Amino acid sequence: MAKDLGITPSGYRKIETGETALTVDRLFKLASILGISISVQFNDLMLSQNLECDNCPQFKKTIDIQQEYIEMLNKKIKKLVQHSE
Repeated sequence: MAKDLGITPSGYRKIETGETALTVDRLFKLASILGISISVQFNDLMLSQNLECDNCPQFKKTIDIQQEYIEMLNKKIKKLVQHSE
């Protein structure tokens, strides 16, 4: 996986363990490698809903869904790492 992302294995482990933040570019690259589609539309949501606060129900629901999706991606990454070792 590290090779596919263009980083060192230790760099990948840091992402996996949370020592290094996963960049948006790498998130999209991971999704591509895993064959998963990502649709991030926070800007569109905020513009279309005219949201003015961080705790609006619509915004919170969108964030919760995105967090669940990221957790699912992390689980898939861990499984791939386990299979490659």
